[in-house]
Order: sequence, then structure tokens, then C-alpha cells
Amino acid sequence: MQVNTPYIFMSHSSKNNAFTQKLTDDLQAAHFNVWVDLEALRDGDRWVHEIQTALENCHAIVVIMSKAARESEWVERETLMALDLRKPLFIARIEDVPLPLQLITRQFTDFTQDYPVALQKLIEALNKVFVTPAPIIEAPIIAVPEDAPSYSADPNENNFFAYLEQIEQGDYMALIARELYQWAKHHADSIEFSGKFNPAYHVKVKIADKEVTVFSLLAYMRNPGVQIPLDYLGKYAPYTDLAERTTVLKALSDLLQADKNFTPDHANKRPTLTLTQDLDTAEELEKFKEIVLQIIMRLREQKPTAS
Repeated sequence: MQVNTPYIFMSHSSKNNAFTQKLTDDLQAAHFNVWVDLEALRDGDRWVHEIQTALENCHAIVVIMSKAARESEWVERETLMALDLRKPLFIARIEDVPLPLQLITRQFTDFTQDYPVALQKLIEALNKVFVTPAPIIEAPIIAVPEDAPSYSADPNENNFFAYLEQIEQGDYMALIARELYQWAKHHADSIEFSGKFNPAYHVKVKIADKEVTVFSLLAYMRNPGVQIPLDYLGKYAPYTDLAERTTVLKALSDLLQADKNFTPDHANKRPTLTLTQDLDTAEELEKFKEIVLQIIMRLREQKPTAS
């Protein structure tokens, strides 16, 4: 590949080297120039410097998305840098996994079913970028507008709900999550987002000098749900009393399907209600809010007994 020839940067996990090599070969056969660390890095090269330079000067980036890539720190860094540099970014999804938080608004090409069809779609998309190649600058100075979006690999109010929407029945679950989020903004003291690979938000109230989590909404891939940490609440009055925690547990059990129940020992655990089964009606959602509101009010009435 000539230095100033427009090229594609391939971002991938080393666990997907075989697929990356195949796709690279096919893109090269379609007359694209490709930079990939399978073959572009030589012994003694400064690896980080080489990758950064390749990203800065590439004409587009293709991300090989898999479970391994989704959890790869390097793929995350490469995609965030590409987004910040405003590079055209294409996603080749090779496993049925949700896109990471920084890529949730991006379209992808599905390689999980029919490889030839997916390859043709990707080539057609790339051709639109490479029809009029942009000049390649050896040492680019990128001016980022002040109002440019901030791309994050961490959950926040802007990407959490879009992440949920990717999951099966995601539109409905995101609706419930937003409803609880807006409700919590009115009744609680703070909401904290966490979990790069298993995103969640945690609703908290301030008791003396501490912020106490009263419930969390967890975006598990298989079955997102809401969780009340009774074991944790057991440090704070009045929930230091087992009877108080048991009362909450019974109210939560009433939201479960008829053939299910939380066992008594869940009063010392973190009972979880699924969004699609246990909170799938407006009535159940309102009952859950009432349970949480009661917890908030009881906590605010008393001082914590634990440090």
C-alpha cells in the first residue's frame, strides 16, 4: 500500500484474526487498500504509535464486532478515536451481540447469516466513501467543533436507553426504563450510571452524609430487570429490622407471576424483577413505584445506623 493511498483501517480483536484475515482478503480483492495489524506491523515498531498514525490517516474504519471485540479495550480506544476524528465508520457484526455503548447509534452489516450477501452490502457502502477519495495528510490537525457530540464507552443518559433498545423487546424495555428514570429524577436525590459491559443505573437517596441505593435498573443482555438491594438496605434503619425487609419482599412477590415467589432468604439478598414479565403492565409499574417510594420515605424519616 502506498503511503498516500486511501485505505481502510481494520479494528478487531485478536480472537477474530481468522475472520479479519478473510474479510481483509475479500476487500483487497474488491480493490480496496486495507491496513490491518495482522500484516502491517513489523518487529520493533512502536505498536501504539503505528495504530494511532494509521487511524489518523485512514479514509475509513471497519470494526469487526463480536463478543471479544465488544470487551476489547483496544477496539474501544480505536473506535472512540475514529469517532472523534470524524472518520467514516462501518461495523461488520460477526456475532449476535449488542453494539457497545459508543456505537449504538451506528448501522451495522450483519455477517452472522449470509457472508457473501453481507460482504456485498459492505462493499457497496464503502464504495460510496471511496468514490471521491479525500486527500491523505501526513500529520493531520483535527479541529473538533465545540458543539461536537461526546462519544463515550461508559453508560450515561444519552446512550443507556438506546443500548436497551438493541435487545429483544428492547423498545418496550427502554420505555419502562425511561419511565422509571423520569420518576426517579423527581423522587430520589441522584441517579448514577455504571457498567461498561453490563450497563445499569442506580437510584439513590441521601441519608446524612451517604447516598443509599434504593433500586437499580440492570440492562442484562438476556433479561433486563430492576433490583432492590435488601441486603444493602439492611444497614440502614428501619431496614435493619428483618421484618421490615420481609414486608418489602412480600410486596415485590406480589408483582411476580402467579406460580413464582421470592423465598424468605431473599430478604437478605437482592430480589430482581424482570422488565418483560414482572413489570409488563402499567398497574405493575405503578405498584413498583409505590414500593420504592415507601422505601425512600422510610429511609428519610430516620438516621442510618451503619457507617
